[in-house]
Amino acid sequence: MVASLDNSLRQMGTDYVDVFNLHGIELGEYDRAIVRWCRRSVEQKQKGKIRHIGITENPINDFTNAMLKRAVNDPVWEVYMVGLPT
Repeated sequence: MVASLDNSLRQMGTDYVDVFNLHGIELGEYDRAIVRWCRRSVEQKQKGKIRHIGITENPINDFTNAMLKRAVNDPVWEVYMVGLPT
């Protein structure tokens, strides 16, 4: 994740991103996302590479917003992207 972020920053010619989102996270994947990605994301935010950390649900499989209902209780998330099925 860190190498990918650094590569993206280099390719964009910038030192930071405004929002770093974990996309398409479902309720059954949420605990893994917290353990695997949040610590690293927070570390990169503290280094100034990320301004805000966000999470996006998967509207194709989660019609009840179950994951987002859980995520709002965790202080790491600053941005929420709500999916609307078409």
